[in-house]
Amino acid sequence: MKTTILQLTGLWMLSILLFACSNEDLNNELAPETQEISKRFEEPKGGQEYSALGSEYSKTKARDIFSKAMSVTIAGNKEVKELLIEKAKEQYNGDTEVMYLMVKDEKLGRGTLADLLAMNYRKYFKEELPRDFFSEELVKADPYMTIYIDEIYFKKPDLLERPVTIAYESAEIDDTKVEYYKGYNSEGKAVKITSLKNRETIFGVKENERVVLVNKKTFRTVNGNTLKDIIKFPKADPCDALLNAIIGLFSQAVITGNDYLIIQVMELNKLYKCICLNDCDEPVPDSDGDGIPDDEDKCPDEAGPASNDGCPEDPGCVAPSGCDRTNRNDKDEIYRFKFSSCSAYSSTSELFEGKREMRASITYGYVNPLTGAAESTTILKAASFSKGSLRNSNFWGSCTSTKWVNAYWETLTWDYCTYGEKAYVYWYEEDNADTSASLSVGFTFSLGPVSIPVNFTIPLSNKDDKLGGSLVQYCDEADGSGYQYNTGSINFNFRMEP
Repeated sequence: MKTTILQLTGLWMLSILLFACSNEDLNNELAPETQEISKRFEEPKGGQEYSALGSEYSKTKARDIFSKAMSVTIAGNKEVKELLIEKAKEQYNGDTEVMYLMVKDEKLGRGTLADLLAMNYRKYFKEELPRDFFSEELVKADPYMTIYIDEIYFKKPDLLERPVTIAYESAEIDDTKVEYYKGYNSEGKAVKITSLKNRETIFGVKENERVVLVNKKTFRTVNGNTLKDIIKFPKADPCDALLNAIIGLFSQAVITGNDYLIIQVMELNKLYKCICLNDCDEPVPDSDGDGIPDDEDKCPDEAGPASNDGCPEDPGCVAPSGCDRTNRNDKDEIYRFKFSSCSAYSSTSELFEGKREMRASITYGYVNPLTGAAESTTILKAASFSKGSLRNSNFWGSCTSTKWVNAYWETLTWDYCTYGEKAYVYWYEEDNADTSASLSVGFTFSLGPVSIPVNFTIPLSNKDDKLGGSLVQYCDEADGSGYQYNTGSINFNFRMEP
């Protein structure tokens, strides 16, 4: 694949009203430090990263060109700035950001945003690009490219009145190892960005990690996956996976008029309610609430498992005495959590990221009454939390301490004689909606004298931040705030619902 190294350019102000300089002159005027930045960002170790759509431009090169064009376009066109701000406010995926795909065809004056970028790039940088670069090639090169505006600017809107610097993440460098980001200020000059504390406002250019782009004709993702590749159904309880797939993949805004869209299939919610909750067009009577319709339940007034035709089973075991959960039917929940330290928080928080997409999986074991084998079920919980809700900080975002946040994630009614003595809670922060990897976890399922090893997998992305897990014991404190656990990165309270 053809690769080219984009020559670093910038604008040198000759007068208040006139910008005019060739690329060669600009490079001669740049400070040595800036030239060093160009080399570090444009020649990353390990080669260039390309999208699966076949563009000759790498993702990093595409972001560099876009950042240069946007830096001078937003400086000279207030309408462009207002468009990005208003779209970011909508928080279509929970963060104050907007995908370029969503706004490239927005009409601004006589043309589109893509037209303005193309015109200004030719005007200020005198470099030749394909005629359709900003309208088509840019999306082909970096389909998930997103403009991120940190939420701090919306809390202090006067900061949005300042000139804007456009800075971008390199696709080839691990964010946790980046010392600074390359950017272009309102004059088109190359600068380095280490924090938001700057005389100019910083708009970040990055890859959106929380949505899936699907071809409208083939229903394949831009990476070539089918929907079946994305939606993972564990054998034990596919309904939990279906619900999380609906929430995680399909509660997005539809983008129309493009070859790729963020897919929205809210009708799946009806499917979930019908299949998993027996809530179809006509309600199915279930008097005792055990999940078995009355017309199939031999004991419709007493809850019981399907293995016993809906009738209660004779008690074959006795729950330990003196435990909070014994003789109570309240559901357990993850009451609250926090990062155990600023370093744990910072390991998942980069400059151009938005809200933390926190995930917890709760796995419990049981003995299959038909086979006698130990099996497991995993419940997945998820929610977004803002940076401010998770950590105390000064104005510019440095972590000084971490905060408790309430989750109230409902899990299961822990029946000792069914689910045994232990459950396992694993935490991670999602950085990619695709499931390109998995995590294998094992623990011992204990039911009285019976101890059986259980192994299970959690679908993750290669980019997700793994935050560790903890075993929860049946007889751990469950009243009040519950028992506090520490995975090394996350502290959390597990309790019965009050």
